[in-house]
Amino acid sequence: TTGVSITNNIGISGSNQNLTYRFSASDLKQKGIVPNEMYKRQTFSLGGTLKANDKLSFESAMNFTRSNFNRIQQGSNVSGLLLGLYRTPASFDNTNGLGTTDAVNNAAAYEFADRSQRSYRGGGGYDNPYWVANNIPGTEGVSRFFGNFKTTYNYSHWLNFGFNAGIDVTSDKRKQSFEIGSNANRNGRILLDDYFTRQFDVNAFITGDIDFSSDFSFNYMLGTNFFSYTRETNSIDGNNLAFPGFLDISNASTILASEDLVKYKTAGVFINSQIGWKKMAYLNFSARQDYDSRLRVPVKDYNPSDISFFYPSVSGSFIFTEVLPKNDVLSFGKIRASWAQVGSPPPFEYLTSTTNTQNGGGDGDNINGGWGNGLNFPINGLTSFEQNNILGNGNLKSELTTTKEYGVDLRFFGNKLTLDVAYFQNKTEDAILNASLAPSSGFTNIWVNAGTMTGDGWEVTLGAKPISTENFSWNTTVNWSKNETIVETLAPGIERLFLAGFPTAGSYLVEGLPYGAIVGGAYLREEAGTASDTSLAIPGGAIVIDPATGYQAVDNKQRVIGDPTPDFIMGWNNTFNYKNFSLSFLLDWKKGGDVWNGTAWALSFFGRSQLTADTREETPIVLDGVLPDGSPNNIAIVRDRSYWTSNVGGFGSVGEQFVDDGGWVRLREFSFSYRLPKKIFENILIESAYFTFTGRNLWIDTNYNGVDPETSLTGNGNGQGFDYFNNPGTRSYMFKVGLTF
Repeated sequence: TTGVSITNNIGISGSNQNLTYRFSASDLKQKGIVPNEMYKRQTFSLGGTLKANDKLSFESAMNFTRSNFNRIQQGSNVSGLLLGLYRTPASFDNTNGLGTTDAVNNAAAYEFADRSQRSYRGGGGYDNPYWVANNIPGTEGVSRFFGNFKTTYNYSHWLNFGFNAGIDVTSDKRKQSFEIGSNANRNGRILLDDYFTRQFDVNAFITGDIDFSSDFSFNYMLGTNFFSYTRETNSIDGNNLAFPGFLDISNASTILASEDLVKYKTAGVFINSQIGWKKMAYLNFSARQDYDSRLRVPVKDYNPSDISFFYPSVSGSFIFTEVLPKNDVLSFGKIRASWAQVGSPPPFEYLTSTTNTQNGGGDGDNINGGWGNGLNFPINGLTSFEQNNILGNGNLKSELTTTKEYGVDLRFFGNKLTLDVAYFQNKTEDAILNASLAPSSGFTNIWVNAGTMTGDGWEVTLGAKPISTENFSWNTTVNWSKNETIVETLAPGIERLFLAGFPTAGSYLVEGLPYGAIVGGAYLREEAGTASDTSLAIPGGAIVIDPATGYQAVDNKQRVIGDPTPDFIMGWNNTFNYKNFSLSFLLDWKKGGDVWNGTAWALSFFGRSQLTADTREETPIVLDGVLPDGSPNNIAIVRDRSYWTSNVGGFGSVGEQFVDDGGWVRLREFSFSYRLPKKIFENILIESAYFTFTGRNLWIDTNYNGVDPETSLTGNGNGQGFDYFNNPGTRSYMFKVGLTF
């Protein structure tokens, strides 16, 4: 369906010599492109400043946000909406003749009279998408309050005192229901989760500015920081619903309740300083010492050094045009360089020790340790506990990233032309990652300091003002960036580390390869297994054909079949102003970056992909390749159902043929606005008014064979380059009216 989003905002502000204040409120109502998917949000904010006297001032801000939304199942999930929609053959009508509009609100499309599911596979395998939209609702309500208070006392220009404190409190209530007959939970299930989080952040600091002479300046900041995080979780898992049509926890025959409490604290001290010379040369230094309870090992004697990490930085810049003769060409020039280290603690709590967990119901989090069907608790009303599947690592330490950057900032012809170029290098040591363990260990995973990764890249920004007159102006900016991260070493005993994906094609860390390289099943090549075949790279030579089938033979060794890292990313932004009119557009270009089209991989098995459509009427062909004896292939085949359901087709072990170029060029945004002349509002309360039309993702040009190469199965997480029944991107249009009183 067509999604609709309506936003209303109002703001009130005022000030006098000693006081400023601002209040704003907004309301957002959004209907998604998926039936029954919606999002609502109300936001209120209040803030202000008070200057008590020449030395003492206060600043405060408070914000409250309330949001509610309905989520629909998606992605790698037998109850995923697109998975069921795409896999259904054209011969079966999911709407039962009602049409796409009426089927959403008419149960006859997806249910029989006895309320069992109506779907292509008779209620098995995957769900009717209209069943998903109506009978597997996921709701969430979030209330969040966050605010801060800051006070400063300016004793003198060389000594100032400051203090600020912030609080962030969130209540998040979620409910995920599965009607009886849903494939993910055949007997029905209701999951209730309540999350309550509290965060406190306190800083105290001393600052000052000192001019040693007319040539030398110095400023500094000394401070301390304290941060506290608490999350309380209450969960209820209700299984085996008594009867359909009543998605309430009281309808569950088996109820498993649990609660969880997570806490961690950090404390740190820091210093920042800058020395300036003649307002043209600057040297900056900073350092920070942090203590983080997530590094604490409970079974060891406490030593502050075990949970601390130190990271300094230094940077410098020089405005070299200050020592050059003034000229009309080069208006400004600055070179800069920096070196910085940043320490990062473990991403989650309690990773340094093995915790206990309550046994669930046969879903991999039970007494079986994640292997086999296991035992389903509670049994006869008794619950049980076991060690977590994740083995604690008492040797886990913080990771350290070192970054170097060199850059130049040039401005020409009175700032009409600008150029900023930066080159950076980074090195991450003791990277903290989740590693798999052998089943014989009794655990499935462990967080380890997995190894060392290095990266480098370029960022270039070119800006220009080709035209600037009283009534017309044109500003244009081009941004270009390129970066790559290489896995230099992995911890002893780790050959490769899985990040995301599937056995056929997964994202891995492998020594010597780019971060997140796609490793998976590949065709057999002539040089496989020879002396030159010493890595996971696809070996040389022609593809070997299996003489028994005429299909491509499969390499018994997984290979690197893709790299999701793009060659470069570029954006071109333009803004044109003519009197009260303004027009702008942004073009984005992503060059390269592979995507494994898992949607096509799965749909090929069912005869529902474009690949199978293209070969449906195909006459016998001879595939490119050689026979095992090295002679040219001469076996004619038809790529019919037998081919697409074989090991080189859908759901097969070969992922190579489903890797596509994920590059694209797209019109990211187009905007047109008009501001009404001020003379219209003389003698009325309205001070100004404007109208804006904005469109996003209006056009795309790509060689990718899927829906949208920008979507990702893992979101923004590790392991990019995977499309598996992802929800498509959206094209949106917005009309905005702004009034100032």
